[in-house]
Amino acid sequence: MGQTTLDRDDRDALVDLMVYRYFVSADLRIMRDCERGIGDELVAAWFKDDMALMSDLGWLQRWCLGVLGLPGDEKTEFEIWLPPERLRPAVERALADAREASATGASPLDGSPDDVFDRAAQACEALLEEIDKTEASR
Repeated sequence: MGQTTLDRDDRDALVDLMVYRYFVSADLRIMRDCERGIGDELVAAWFKDDMALMSDLGWLQRWCLGVLGLPGDEKTEFEIWLPPERLRPAVERALADAREASATGASPLDGSPDDVFDRAAQACEALLEEIDKTEASR
């Protein structure tokens, strides 16, 4: 089996979630991690993996093109190169944040659909299933 992939809709929902996580709610999440006794080195490793996932998803191009009002690329499928042993925890953290944002009624980013957190949670669940299939085939 090849690389883990996402279609455009799942990718867009996951990018919106990741941008929300890092540019809107990051301070709250980092404070929560500190309160749970998670050390700086682990938080930094998680940040590195989250940024690698965002890079694989092409988040910067999506957001820059959107802000400038330019059309996005025509890709319909996005490969994720982050190894499964690092991808799984990154997606699990994103899923937990998507569920929390949905449950608390958090406001999505301007330009994001109102149900972006629910859609992102579904994308994370599908991605975890694909990771399971990839790992089972090894």
